[in-house]
Amino acid sequence: MKVLKVLAVAAALSPFAFAARAASVDVSLDYTVGKSVSISHPEAVASSVKASAFHLTGSEGIGKFVAFCVDIATRLSLPSSYQVVGSNSTTAKLQNLFDANYRNVSTSNANQSAAFQLAIWKTIYNGFSWSGASRTVNSLTAGYLSSAASYSGDKIWRLTFLDGDKTQDLVTADMAPSPVPLPATALLLLGGLGGLGAFARKRRAD
Repeated sequence: MKVLKVLAVAAALSPFAFAARAASVDVSLDYTVGKSVSISHPEAVASSVKASAFHLTGSEGIGKFVAFCVDIATRLSLPSSYQVVGSNSTTAKLQNLFDANYRNVSTSNANQSAAFQLAIWKTIYNGFSWSGASRTVNSLTAGYLSSAASYSGDKIWRLTFLDGDKTQDLVTADMAPSPVPLPATALLLLGGLGGLGAFARKRRAD
């Protein structure tokens, strides 16, 4: 079952998320930064994948932004059109992962990008495991997960999910929510300008 199907239901309870769900954006892939690994999970569409940060370009004036996969059951197929879905209480663990670590993740660094992607998958998929990663990537992943588990600070990042029909779902993030709700496309623009990442999922790995 697609993770964003669950997220979308809860997101409808939020005024911002409700508005975001109505937004559509066309996304194309510029390049990826990460490392090849082997993953294991009943929903995984592939076992040999690249755990990476996706550097993307969005329409509607969004421009460049960074996102991560939240959908190992679907293959990435870009360019594609996505629906924008706001975050909600069901993403608490993922929110902690971003709040505890994302400020220190360089999406231009292959080891850090791969480790953060693995941490995302481990956070949202019960029973998820991987092999073939370097000692550096494994150490970084363990550190990200540990920091997220003990995090009790403020909400630093606003998560936005991109729900694709026949392509992998993604997640992206931007800092410090504005006190005045912004249009979904503007939020994504902020995420792109900040070089922030995201993630999503429909079940599939690139």
